[in-house]
Amino acid sequence: MQGLVAASCMRAAAMLMLVCGIMSEEAVRSVPSLLPQPQSIKLFDGPPLKVVGSTVCIFRPEEAESLEDTSSRFYKNVKRASPRDVELLFGGHDVKHPLATGCSRDEEDKFLIQLKILDVRKRKSKALAKLLLSHESYKLTARNNTVVIASYYEEGLFRGYQTLLQLFESAGWDGSSKSWIGTAIDQLEITDWPLLANRGVMLDISRNRVHTLETFMGIIDMLARVKINQLQLYTEHTFAFENHSRVWKDTGALNGSEVLLLAEYAHERYIKLVPNQQSFGHMQHWLKHDEYKHLAEHEPGSDRLWTFEFCCSLFSDREKLPYSLAPDANSVQFLDSLYGELFKAFPYSENINIGFDETYDLGMGKSRQAVARQGQHHVYLEFLEEVVGVLKKYNKSAMFWGDIIAEHWQALSRLPNTSIVMDWGYEARAPFRFRAARFQQHGVKFYVCPGTSSWLSVGGRTENMVLNVLNAATAGSMYSAEGLLVTDWGDGGHMQPLAVSVPGYGAAAEFSWNINLERSFSAEGVTEHLVGKVSRFVLNDRSGVIGKVLMLLGSLYKVVGSQTLANRSALFDILILSNVRTTVVNHVIVGLHITRHGLQQALRMLKEASALLTGELAKYDVEGAEQGPLNMHLSIRELMWAVNFLTLSSQVGLECIELGDARCDLSKIPRARGEQLGVEAQRLRERLQVIWPARSREGAGLDDTLLRLQHVEGVLKTGKSSRVRGDGQTGGQKAGLFSFLSRFMRKSDPRGDEARGGERSGEL
Repeated sequence: MQGLVAASCMRAAAMLMLVCGIMSEEAVRSVPSLLPQPQSIKLFDGPPLKVVGSTVCIFRPEEAESLEDTSSRFYKNVKRASPRDVELLFGGHDVKHPLATGCSRDEEDKFLIQLKILDVRKRKSKALAKLLLSHESYKLTARNNTVVIASYYEEGLFRGYQTLLQLFESAGWDGSSKSWIGTAIDQLEITDWPLLANRGVMLDISRNRVHTLETFMGIIDMLARVKINQLQLYTEHTFAFENHSRVWKDTGALNGSEVLLLAEYAHERYIKLVPNQQSFGHMQHWLKHDEYKHLAEHEPGSDRLWTFEFCCSLFSDREKLPYSLAPDANSVQFLDSLYGELFKAFPYSENINIGFDETYDLGMGKSRQAVARQGQHHVYLEFLEEVVGVLKKYNKSAMFWGDIIAEHWQALSRLPNTSIVMDWGYEARAPFRFRAARFQQHGVKFYVCPGTSSWLSVGGRTENMVLNVLNAATAGSMYSAEGLLVTDWGDGGHMQPLAVSVPGYGAAAEFSWNINLERSFSAEGVTEHLVGKVSRFVLNDRSGVIGKVLMLLGSLYKVVGSQTLANRSALFDILILSNVRTTVVNHVIVGLHITRHGLQQALRMLKEASALLTGELAKYDVEGAEQGPLNMHLSIRELMWAVNFLTLSSQVGLECIELGDARCDLSKIPRARGEQLGVEAQRLRERLQVIWPARSREGAGLDDTLLRLQHVEGVLKTGKSSRVRGDGQTGGQKAGLFSFLSRFMRKSDPRGDEARGGERSGEL
């Protein structure tokens, strides 16, 4: 690996960008590091442009009079993002226009910003040809005390203004309403456009966490800063359909008017809110109720149920639940009734993600004969075609997860031509390129869908995430993907803090816009560089402390053992899953996934993270402190909780090593020590009970998550373990394990384990 890095450094020695992760002093001063990084930056000689008093002028073509409206979304965005002392003027359609008084360069002490919508009828200029690549393309020129941002479309002008704001932040502006005066930016020219047209984030709001409206709005503001243009909220049962309150009662579900409010809020910031409603599998929250059971594929239920609820009486794994809809006319009619209400809340989206993934019980019940006669993929596709037919009357196109169709490549030619396959994979080496080539070969529209790697970890798996997203974006670019959607799942009780997921949003923003990285970077170097940019531009952390904490927490999954686990962290399993005596979950092996040296190192890293967070908390725990879009004071408290969780898990792991228990059974820990650790688990539960409601809606699954921690607490204090299932149900447990494994593997991939995603990642 060192040889590869050295060779790469030699090849890149003459480049202006970063070399082997080390910048020269000149590069630090002159090359702005932004998120996402623009496609082209040309630096000019001369002193920096210093802000002495700001005027922003909006110019538009003659026919675009709507831009000269203070209620237009573009004007409101510029007004909202700019300091209060900025003078915002309309310049008409020409600098010489009467409205343009005050928008010229006549005054030497004026710092002028001109925002220009170009006339598309005059688009033959070769110099501006690249601005036609996308509605979001723009050109930013900073010279002679004037910044000019030009685009043919207001979306591009908005993206360019976000870049200008980041330039000011790099120069010392704190991103608040305080003045730009005194800051200085280099003379430069940026020509920029997105790599992929659709760049999105998906939030799981069906596994215990439904954010407050304030948090959702903060996330939207944050995504707009980094040029994300799509947001999906994954729902199984947490949209409050008017006639189905039995399903969503006490879940914190969002009602139609609330979602519409979010859709309008996102639209104002050039982000499209796309509905994401499971419509085939993952329907157990509906089908468990008597009034919906007739719609089930297999009413008695099945052990092959996707779930991570392994231990306690409240959890559904103790009972068999019907899981998928039957692929028949009754289900189609039922979905039609849901869509009719759902779409009213999503007025700006032409698509809906209908799920259709992990339909493990298809063929076990009502469709058994059809599957036996025609094949599972044929029955699956017929139902997909019927649902797509329903969507046509609403002028909507279907997005659907690609795991089932990827097992039947021969069926790709039958896909409805308006549908979009959402190809997901969550490990660094997921085979996105292999599958993307197949989709392109068959003329299938598709997105690449990596993940934040935050779920089932609490602290994140940051390097895996960065390589996973970069891998997906590269494949998407090579094979003409429609877009990239990074997924943020809530498996295992949605315990990860929001801040732990944010680097994943940043990676999606960075690599879906531009993947022209310096290849001499190591994987660790790219990860650290990206997290640093996320810390500054997303979390408003100019000191870089939170970025350092996120790097510490996100590296623990590699540190604790000699081998990592796929799709999760050993420190999550030790505390939440390994106390349950079932073959489904006991995968953490002492001496392999956790070692004494690794856990001791983890505890040192956690101690450092705790000290850093304690110092930062004081900075934000004062009246008037700028909190940023995600409330930094709350984010720090959530991260401190994560540190406490991971510290307790590391301590429990060390006890298992002392016992020589390869499966880390918490009930075997000596009683005195077990009781001490049980008290810490109790404190962990009580702290979460306090901070959770500040971010998440009431009734959104907190009791379920707390019960997981309470179970850990009980095992540690009493030494009594829990058996989820009897020994006679091992087959069902193994089926559940296969369901879990399918989230990151493809049984049909002919290239084997290496193609499906390794556990170790090396150099880029």
